[in-house]
Amino acid sequence: KKKKKNPEYYKTVFHTPCETLPPDFCIITAHNPDGETIDSSDNEQRDEELSQELEKLKAPGFRITGMAPDRSHSEAGWGTTCPVETAIELGRKYQQEAIFRISGDQLFLIDCSNETETKCGKFTLLTD
Repeated sequence: KKKKKNPEYYKTVFHTPCETLPPDFCIITAHNPDGETIDSSDNEQRDEELSQELEKLKAPGFRITGMAPDRSHSEAGWGTTCPVETAIELGRKYQQEAIFRISGDQLFLIDCSNETETKCGKFTLLTD
């Protein structure tokens, strides 16, 4: 059954310890497969596997966390400059409903099931 993408995706803001970001990159998380909340130790294991996979692809990830604007929910993820097709494949492998793509200051959501891309608006980075 096809379920509607969580509307919270479109409001996501981000935080990263990085000083500078590439102009174009994707954000992938391995947390909470199929939109279901799982144990934090399982999420950490999946996160580590995704990090190692990006290293193997010679597209090392940088830490970036997506969160609700009020910070009530957050998921650690990885920014990567790997090709969008590869990022979607990784999203599928880690049972993600979607990944994000950033181009300049614009944020896009890409549905992993059908590769449809939706513009979400401005890419918002929170400063502490």
